[in-house]
Amino acid sequence: MALDFEEASLSRREATMKTWHKVLVAGFAIYVGLALTVAAWIGVWVARAGWASVQIATHDTAPVTIHLVLPMALAEAGVTMAGHGPAGIELRAELREVSDLLPALETLAQGLEEIPDGVLVDARQGGDHVAIRKVRGYFCIDVDSGDGDRVRVEAPDQSLRRVIERLRRVTTLDG
Repeated sequence: MALDFEEASLSRREATMKTWHKVLVAGFAIYVGLALTVAAWIGVWVARAGWASVQIATHDTAPVTIHLVLPMALAEAGVTMAGHGPAGIELRAELREVSDLLPALETLAQGLEEIPDGVLVDARQGGDHVAIRKVRGYFCIDVDSGDGDRVRVEAPDQSLRRVIERLRRVTTLDG
């Protein structure tokens, strides 16, 4: 009889452990699923915003070459977050001083999205050269100095518009 009681008790414990095991596995699966969903949404957001590229090359006695590729989602989020908190008060005050430029910048950004690819500005003076173009949805600025220094900036035109829209929202926040 004692053997049957021990077997029954062991069976109940095993069943309880199996139930808890199933609950833990299901909870972990839900947690992993949520984490993957959040990661996928962040990936879509970053991919949609595009990437900005900044290249700087100097040819002094100690030549330096810097190439940064940054997600424009970082700029969009940075402008939004910078408008809040103690630092945001200062930023909003600075932006309000130049807020009369925001409509012109918005018009420029919208115009960049609508115009076809091509050269917008191509200027030379002495050995210096500045070229501003739109290429496959990117706003590109190339500056070459006569002494070999070069700066190149590329950013998606749609992301530029979104950053400017966020700047406008930051200027209208109370505080």
